[in-house]
Amino acid sequence: MNAAFLGIPAPVWGGICLGFAVLFAVLWPSRLIAAGIRRLLLRWGHSAVWAVLAIWLFLRSWIPDLGGVANLLPLLAGLLYAAFLVSLVTAARRQG
Repeated sequence: MNAAFLGIPAPVWGGICLGFAVLFAVLWPSRLIAAGIRRLLLRWGHSAVWAVLAIWLFLRSWIPDLGGVANLLPLLAGLLYAAFLVSLVTAARRQG
């Protein structure tokens, strides 16, 4: 993937995504109480979304012949984000 978005190369976007992943891993002290998988998703879900997007950007830029398999990673990121949002909304309703 030699293309750039907004004139910025893909590895730079990957670094930005990694920065967001670290930021959300450090600065997401949720006050919402949850148990089990919901707790895991609330704590690490948003950070995992950004990390998966970073991995996708790095793979697409470093291995251009990877094909369509790498395109499953943004789908995984979208599913993770949806699960995170569902967990966030249900935990907020229960506490609310």
